[in-house]
Amino acid sequence: MCSKVQNVCQVKVLSDIASHRLYNQRIAQKKFERPGQTVAWFGAMQAQDYTIAKWTVGLRCCDTTEAIIERAIVNKYNICKPPTP
Repeated sequence: MCSKVQNVCQVKVLSDIASHRLYNQRIAQKKFERPGQTVAWFGAMQAQDYTIAKWTVGLRCCDTTEAIIERAIVNKYNICKPPTP
């Protein structure tokens, strides 16, 4: 049986892991100014859904819109379009 102290320590570790992930994935730290910076920092980004791919870029940018992300894709600023079926 786990002690109360062990349970508290486990929760702390899980909380630390979540905090580190949010920080390392650029969600809980300074945002990028442009969509291309986001993709360049990661090296590559992938999603199963095009809308979600745009959302993940926008989540990491400050003061961006879907139109700005679309423009970056069209102009190929370090962002590729999904393959056409």
